[in-house]
Amino acid sequence: GGIGDSKEIRVLFDHIKSILSDVASATHATNKTLKLDCLQCVHVIITCPNHAPEDIKNCTLEILLAELCNTLQENWYKITSETLRVLAEVPKLLVLANATAVEKENAAKALYVAIEPRLAVHDADQEVKECSLMASASLLSNLHLDEDSRERLLSLILLRLKNETTRISAIKTISAIVKNGVDMSTVINDVITELSSLLRQNSRSVKQSALQCLDTAVTSRPAGLDVSIFGLVVKELSNVIVDSDLHISHLSLKVCHSILDMGVSSVSEIKEFLLPSLLNMSKSSLLQDKALDSLLLVLEKLVSSNAVVFQDVLVALKAGLPILHEGQVHGGGVRLSIANIAQCIAAITAAASADERNAVVEDLLSSLESLGKAQSTDTSPSIQLALRVAGDLGRRLSLGAMDGVAERLQNIYMAMFASDFEDIKNSAAYGLGRASVCSKTEFLPKILCALEENDQKKQYLLLSGLRELIYCHQQGFGGDIAPSIEQILPHLNNHLADREEGVRTMVADCMGCLVCLEPAVILPQLQKLVADYSGGENPTICTTVLTSVKYAIAGKCDAEQLLKFMPTFLELLKEEDISVKNACLLMIYSAVHHKPQLVLSFMEATLVPALYELAQLKQERTVDLGPFKQKVDDALPVRKAALSIFSTCLDKCPEAIDIPGFMPILAKALADKEDIQLQAHQILISTSSRYPDAAAAAVESFVAPLEKTMNKSTGTKKGAELERATEWVKSAVRVMIVLSRVTDAMNCSQFADLVARIRKADKFKTMLEELDDSGL
Repeated sequence: GGIGDSKEIRVLFDHIKSILSDVASATHATNKTLKLDCLQCVHVIITCPNHAPEDIKNCTLEILLAELCNTLQENWYKITSETLRVLAEVPKLLVLANATAVEKENAAKALYVAIEPRLAVHDADQEVKECSLMASASLLSNLHLDEDSRERLLSLILLRLKNETTRISAIKTISAIVKNGVDMSTVINDVITELSSLLRQNSRSVKQSALQCLDTAVTSRPAGLDVSIFGLVVKELSNVIVDSDLHISHLSLKVCHSILDMGVSSVSEIKEFLLPSLLNMSKSSLLQDKALDSLLLVLEKLVSSNAVVFQDVLVALKAGLPILHEGQVHGGGVRLSIANIAQCIAAITAAASADERNAVVEDLLSSLESLGKAQSTDTSPSIQLALRVAGDLGRRLSLGAMDGVAERLQNIYMAMFASDFEDIKNSAAYGLGRASVCSKTEFLPKILCALEENDQKKQYLLLSGLRELIYCHQQGFGGDIAPSIEQILPHLNNHLADREEGVRTMVADCMGCLVCLEPAVILPQLQKLVADYSGGENPTICTTVLTSVKYAIAGKCDAEQLLKFMPTFLELLKEEDISVKNACLLMIYSAVHHKPQLVLSFMEATLVPALYELAQLKQERTVDLGPFKQKVDDALPVRKAALSIFSTCLDKCPEAIDIPGFMPILAKALADKEDIQLQAHQILISTSSRYPDAAAAAVESFVAPLEKTMNKSTGTKKGAELERATEWVKSAVRVMIVLSRVTDAMNCSQFADLVARIRKADKFKTMLEELDDSGL
């Protein structure tokens, strides 16, 4: 690639220079456009990796640099901004080409003289302002300027930071400068103060940019930074740590952690402003993912650095526990609040001293042993909290190393499985699994032994705990689980064909997590199970195996290793049992959605023909319900799954689908059960915009099923049933409107007549107005 060596580049740059220096016709519109094209060409050449950097550097410095600097005097903003973009690449080029110190010094002086006036102008075009900031960042980051020049540029950048129209560009500029270790000692404190004040802005993008820049500035520890200003920073950060915007909260917490990392732990604002915000966040039912992780890190740092008193924080966190009174039902929000508070308590306990940790553990055990005998709606939140705290603590440190703790905890968790409260039982399963993470030797044999001794309800809970144990290892906790797999697998295999679907699903989830951790060990085992139990030998085991693979794909297992085993799993699509077919389709759907490369090579020859067949499969039977009989279609889930795969393929790998060949399948789906029809409506709307020719060619086949749906009578339906029936009809009308806008679709007389009839009918008038107003 490229345009050649030094000789060709020199000839081209000479020609470009003659165009850029043509002052005689500088005001001519054609000449302006030509200059702009030349500048864009230079930008591409300088940034292209196909040329030798030394050749580009030499030609740029010798031929073009002076002319580029002169071009900045042009009045047309497009030429000025494009010139600045080119000049921003010059310092990077000099570094890449290992320019001499003299070359860098001369270039830096020339660039400063050219860029500084543009950065200082107040009434320039917005694009010019942004490009001048970008060029200044490149100059400061890559080349050495004398102290006066550097301070002049930094002071101008600070002014741009204070200006509403340029603050976001200025923030990006400051981030780049700080990352490259430029000496900002003269302005750094003003910059930090200004960035903090921007957190009061309503603009989310400004707050997000300011927080990212603050984190960069704090973590780089620039010279001249006065740590006393962090009090103001912490105060401003505390105001944006709220559960209404978790991403902004996450970024704010990251900055707080960076400040604490600097050893700044004596700031009074931490206790006065930051801690109350952290405590409010800890009890939020909305808290999750990165925001939760960042909150835990900050709480740990506060305790480990002695910025706060551990006991005070512990009491404050417990005070946030939701209070329930007799007769109240636990909602999902209450459960999430308890779970978040538990993780916070576990985090600060793990960061506390050994004596404080031991005291907390003893308090947990004592309260669980006493409250376990007096369970009620009032005590349920406290019991759940203690069960979860013990588990989350066990994920961070070894409870087995504490004298007598493991045995007492095991007895407590097992006893809680008999509770009358579902939330307590689920918390016990969660806690048992997590408590085992760093103490597998003490806990795992007990779990596996109990798995074979208890009834199915307790088996489900024990498997749920085992799933937590495996999942925590998948997240990187607890070290290596490989030595324990030989213990775990036989017990999972024993329950592959359990008569309870919930137990089988939990076994599949455990297997899927293990595939992500140890694919070389688990995948051959799953392959052997398929070989032993396919062909109708045991459809239930085959279904569980396929569900395991589905979970493994969703859990981001090693696609390269799994690909070798996919033919074995895909072969199960040929099984007679409808549940196996459905499980295999759900596995394929997961693959298409998460890792299309797992199935792409099988689509044309194997999967697409099978999907065409299964999308039309029906297995109806009549069920005698005494007073009346009802038809049940066992293949309905199979058809839904097949259509879901087609829908996802249109997004992820459209090349795998023969669109014209799929249209007859879609036409039949439009006449299927309500759920299938609604799926087909969505697919047809998507297809109409992406493949209008195929949709127009098949539009005649859509007329009859769409008209039948639109003319459905709602009968005596009321309430939710009437609303559902109306939405069903509305969905069909929406499809008709979309199709009517497809090129050539209205050339089909049958479809054109349908559109005319529907638009004339009074019953559709309101619906059509609503759809037209919505933008369709």
